[in-house]
Amino acid sequence: MLKNIFYIVFYFSLNLEDKVVSILEKTPCDQFSLYRQLGNVKLSEITKTIAELQGRSIIHVVKYRKNYRTGLSLPVYSTHIKNTKKDILDVHSLLAGVTSERLVEYAFVSRNLMSTRRKHAKILDIGCGDYSLTNTISEFGKKYAWQICGIDIVLSQEQNSVIFTSLARMDARIMGFRDEVFDQIICISTLEHIGIPLHIYNINKNDELGDMRTILEISRVLKFGGTVILTLPYSFGIMRGRENRVYHKPTLSKLVRAFSIIKKEFYFYDLGKWIKCKDQLESDKLLNMDEIPPGLHSPVCVCLLLRKE
Repeated sequence: MLKNIFYIVFYFSLNLEDKVVSILEKTPCDQFSLYRQLGNVKLSEITKTIAELQGRSIIHVVKYRKNYRTGLSLPVYSTHIKNTKKDILDVHSLLAGVTSERLVEYAFVSRNLMSTRRKHAKILDIGCGDYSLTNTISEFGKKYAWQICGIDIVLSQEQNSVIFTSLARMDARIMGFRDEVFDQIICISTLEHIGIPLHIYNINKNDELGDMRTILEISRVLKFGGTVILTLPYSFGIMRGRENRVYHKPTLSKLVRAFSIIKKEFYFYDLGKWIKCKDQLESDKLLNMDEIPPGLHSPVCVCLLLRKE
């Protein structure tokens, strides 16, 4: 009895990192299990703590658990290293405190990234932004001798943390690569912006066909048999703002008609979570537009894996 009381007092005197480590030393848990055990702690704080502990190699992903409500794979953490059956890209350290489409987009990238059996593969990340995803893929692909290239029309000046092979300021509509050079191309929440004026970056010229020009360039620089990981806002075909397009069935079909669709997944936003649904019709029935934050490109996100035949 005294031993239990001592442990309880000791446990509540720990900071959040120590509490997480104390739990994971006993049994592997995902972030939601930790949330239930920790009590009065925000889930976002737990996610950030997990990312920090992972970064210092104090805890590790030992397996993945499928969330049957959302259809997403959740990492299970432990302080003990265990060999997993699948060597897959871990993107969860990029998602601390994130509620946007990135939650499902990055998970889709992880599940559909180039096979690790492909040595010396060449991968292009279009719209690499702050380089975080590109860096993560590069670090993961080092042991396979992958060559990673990231391009964006606007690049940060702070490139000290950039570790991937190549970075270039480039317009995706007129890419400076030879034909059929890449094995895989990744384009996350980017195509819907191309050709739309962005005054914050002094991009004032409107190009209504910017997305079509880009998809033709993607097809040109992609090898035959190569794949494209593409994510887009998808809803009623109504633009929610001035800085992005929103696709629906006709416009999406026209956009990707040069490719074979290998996978197509829909997710809709519901009370702070992204829920997987069968198709657009199901998402439309379930959506509550009053609950959609204004910062989202669209209440529905479509994730595509395409192949150039």
